[in-house]
Amino acid sequence: MPNQRWSSSPVANITIGFNAAAYLASEQKLYLSNFGGGLWSQSDGQAPVAVTLPATIGPFITSLATDLAGNLWIATGGNNAQLATLHVRRSNGQFQSFSSVYQTNILQILPDDNGFLWMRLGNAGGLLIFDPQTNRSRFLDNRSGQGLLPNNNVRSLVNDRNGIIWVGTDLGPVVFDNPYGIFDGFVDAQSPLINGRRLLANEVITAIAVDGGNRKWLGTLNGLYRVAPDGSQLLDTFTAVNSPLPSNTIQALAIEPVSGTVFIQTVNGLVSYRGTATEPIQELSGLTIFPNPVRPDFSGSVGINGLTDNATVKILDAGGQLVYETRSQGGTATWNLRDYRGRQAQTGIYLIVVVTSDGLEGLAGKLAVVR
Repeated sequence: MPNQRWSSSPVANITIGFNAAAYLASEQKLYLSNFGGGLWSQSDGQAPVAVTLPATIGPFITSLATDLAGNLWIATGGNNAQLATLHVRRSNGQFQSFSSVYQTNILQILPDDNGFLWMRLGNAGGLLIFDPQTNRSRFLDNRSGQGLLPNNNVRSLVNDRNGIIWVGTDLGPVVFDNPYGIFDGFVDAQSPLINGRRLLANEVITAIAVDGGNRKWLGTLNGLYRVAPDGSQLLDTFTAVNSPLPSNTIQALAIEPVSGTVFIQTVNGLVSYRGTATEPIQELSGLTIFPNPVRPDFSGSVGINGLTDNATVKILDAGGQLVYETRSQGGTATWNLRDYRGRQAQTGIYLIVVVTSDGLEGLAGKLAVVR
């Protein structure tokens, strides 16, 4: 399914016993938490197994996250505000608690590209940023010079492919485009603009996800939006009226990087959308073209996977004439089987030529079209 396609879950309401999850690639394990039930790990195809935690951590886990160094970050809550609430399980299995952080309302931990931790706080507490190397910390809220969030009720956080932090609030999304300098002097968030106006101003941003093309998926109480990487263009709007969304109230979003499938949790169940962007690869090694061959009853787009980011993709007919040209979105490019003039592709063999953005690598594949 390379083209954009929806799939619905038959389950109307899903109840999950775990409140947070994080995948640790170095161990190929999924870590799960339960507020009051502690930490669990799960290997592929196996039942979850309880992880023994130090007594200083306790069972009341509110959030989990992993970073590029193979660390598992753990936030805890509880009634004792004097206890540390930020902890880490190092890649060697050793635990450490940070006594300088004792926020009992940490709802999300987001490690950024600099090793800093961005924490979303409940009770309209804004953001807490912490540097575990130096124990520096900083709160960001709606004050000028101290974050300038449009609203202190932060509902979602994500680090995009360029290291920019996107923040979803009750009054729309904002970005911090220089996370490295977050501890230095006055810091204010910026609002993405469309035609001079704030992107989704006054919308409650319940969830944000980044696809392989660095485009942003924004969940709200009024539907789902896909925007350009910098938020300057609104690419798609999905609602319960114009799509199979079971509800306009979006609760959570997740994107599977290999297929580009977007999983959307709503108040009335789960639905998935097969998008057109996957995670790019570092070096060209082989193309996956699907469907191939294209049969007469097919009316969608052909997907070309296994690409580097922003690669040039050219479609040539059997005579070597250029039919269509595009660029990859992350690791995927698509062709709607029409040429530059909008004419439908005829029966024949087409050559697909891929060249990396720096022009140093190239690869070719063939596509058969039957009409």
